[in-house]
Amino acid sequence: FHSCALFDDGNLSCWGGNSEGQIGDGTQDDQSVPSPVSTPIGKKVLSISTGQRHTCAILDDASLECWGRNNHGQLGDGSSSPSSNTPVSVDFSGKKVLAVSVGDSHTCAVLDDWSLSCWGSNSDGQLGIGSTPSSSTSPVTVDVGTGAESVAVSAGGAHTCVLLSDTSLKCWGANGNGQLGYGDANGLNDASSVGVVLSSVIAIDVGSSHSCAIDSSNGLHCWGDGSGGQVGDGSTTSAITSPQSIDLGQVLGAIAVTAGSSFTCVTATNDLPRCWGGTLGNSP
Repeated sequence: FHSCALFDDGNLSCWGGNSEGQIGDGTQDDQSVPSPVSTPIGKKVLSISTGQRHTCAILDDASLECWGRNNHGQLGDGSSSPSSNTPVSVDFSGKKVLAVSVGDSHTCAVLDDWSLSCWGSNSDGQLGIGSTPSSSTSPVTVDVGTGAESVAVSAGGAHTCVLLSDTSLKCWGANGNGQLGYGDANGLNDASSVGVVLSSVIAIDVGSSHSCAIDSSNGLHCWGDGSGGQVGDGSTTSAITSPQSIDLGQVLGAIAVTAGSSFTCVTATNDLPRCWGGTLGNSP
């Protein structure tokens, strides 16, 4: 319900719906033009991630600030307040944050020891901690497997995928549309489970109920809810339970991908964008 833009001077502005303070300008007033975010004095923003009604930003000291809706503890500051219209700090006991991804009602971060922490809603096991308490208001360490190192994470509607240093991929959480990619529609709450059958993965992004990955040959693979054509395999199947190779046409590959609610966009190897799903009604 909102959008954000990061400027080259390290300042951040957001706009759109603000009923939960997700814009971070100290109000709960909707904004039709970019409104500056009240980041800590003297700090610059390095990267941002927006969810349904909350936002998180990594600052130039590798700390993490979040704001907006907090009904499931998705801000990660340990509080149970329903929302915050200004940024609050997330405590990682001295560890620095390398990457963050915000889902609908949960949040995950890769830390500087290559560990993964998640917090917020866990009603579908999307935190990956092997159980399903309803939520966590503070970061919890996720076991992604013995000796495994996390290098990238993407949080979706109610599922999560992590890219490991050996280029393998693991997903967990809700799976009613096959968005975990394991060949069935059974949910998982354990991040240490067997990985998705894909090799040499270099990038991932997950939407509300579908997932996409790019391999080292710039091949694109998507799976999950394809009812709006967002998987891009030419079908409108609601549960595609295994990764499908997506033909971008013109012998093109993908170098970046983003998965939305019911659409997908890539930057192709000709440096041009291609999108499909949602109201577009076409395959790539």
